[in-house]
Amino acid sequence: MKSALHKAAIFVLFTGAGAGILLWLYRRLSKSYALQCAEMGLSDDSCRLWQRLWTDFTSVDFFWLVMVLVAFMWSNVLRAWRWQMLIRPMGYRLRFWSAFYGIMLGYFANLGLPRVGEIVRAGAVARMDHIPIEVTLGTTVTDRILDLLMLGIFLLFGLWLEFDALMQWLMYGFEALFGRLDGMTGLAAGSLLLVIVLTHHQWRKWKLIRTFRQRATKFFRAMLSLRHIERPVRFVMYTLGIWAMYFLMMWFCLLSYEPTHHLGPKEAFVTFDFGALGMIAPFPGGMGSFHFMVMQALKHYGIDEISAFSYSMINFFSVQIFCNVLFGLIALAYFGWKQTKSLTEP
Repeated sequence: MKSALHKAAIFVLFTGAGAGILLWLYRRLSKSYALQCAEMGLSDDSCRLWQRLWTDFTSVDFFWLVMVLVAFMWSNVLRAWRWQMLIRPMGYRLRFWSAFYGIMLGYFANLGLPRVGEIVRAGAVARMDHIPIEVTLGTTVTDRILDLLMLGIFLLFGLWLEFDALMQWLMYGFEALFGRLDGMTGLAAGSLLLVIVLTHHQWRKWKLIRTFRQRATKFFRAMLSLRHIERPVRFVMYTLGIWAMYFLMMWFCLLSYEPTHHLGPKEAFVTFDFGALGMIAPFPGGMGSFHFMVMQALKHYGIDEISAFSYSMINFFSVQIFCNVLFGLIALAYFGWKQTKSLTEP
């Protein structure tokens, strides 16, 4: 009961925070849009922001949105192949469809509780393919560490393209997300570490601690499976391909929208970097933070705030909502069907 209440509280907290940022943006831009309409002599009834958003949604080039979907699917196919390569050195066989639908289920779960998707997909795959949870979870962590490494590489390349703009928002983002440790926080952390070191001989004898150490050993062995990858060149190509698809998703979505269709690969790359920084925030699907960061990037390239907000909504709903919800539900149906089939088979 307490666990359920805790999860519900986390869900309400992060969803509320993301929705709050989004609502703040909407209200601020509604006032700005009303002023623009007044200057053009248009009435308030015929000039509302939600009407402008709806018009922008219905006027996009759906060919490019389909291409966004294609790039999204390819990124997940490549990620599933890469996950198979991570698990194989541990002596287990991960089926492709289990890996693919496990990834989609994880994305779907992240829309409800940020960062819980990794646990969900590791647990679903462990149960389906009879792989120890320590192995699936450890390789999932390795998968995310690789993503952080690629994000760093993309940010460095973005810095080379647009040093001033990206550096300004890098500093802002890190301060907003992590804050600054004060002296009391450092003292508390140091005291806790000292207590652990002085008492480790006592608590390491507990059965619970021994069990935890055994599971942690398997967990870190799975994380270190990179050392035993059979085809490292192919593994690197999969990793690069995943992030190339992410970049193409951003660019294709820019091409689908009239005010941004003239932006080229450079502008798309920097906008992708800004959006990725927004996705780091622990809000469902990057709600609010993604919109805010993408708007800053587009404003740097001369896109007005209203159009930048419309673009961020188009991108958010086409990828985070439509793709992740649709294929998340398909993944739920797949795992339910496989579970039912395994129970009915002799």
